[in-house]
Amino acid sequence: MLNVAAEVALNMLSVGVPLNIVLALFNLIPVPPLDGSHILASLLPDRLAAAYRQIGFMGILVLLVAMRWEPFRIAFSSAREWLQAPFDLLIRWLV
Repeated sequence: MLNVAAEVALNMLSVGVPLNIVLALFNLIPVPPLDGSHILASLLPDRLAAAYRQIGFMGILVLLVAMRWEPFRIAFSSAREWLQAPFDLLIRWLV
């Protein structure tokens, strides 16, 4: 019984961790309306932050273009792999 529960937990980890890493990275992209845009705007001087917030309506279009742009996809994939590597090692160690 414990073996089945451990297998289910490992399966949940092996699916849940990569999914959450992708969602977290995606949400940190500094394009409105994602949370990364709020972080970037808070780091900019007031005048630039106000101008940056004005382009928020184009954010979805920018995201759609970026997801099709190969350098963006490579960078996103590399960041995901780098963040996921420790969790992969942990899962392999647990198995």
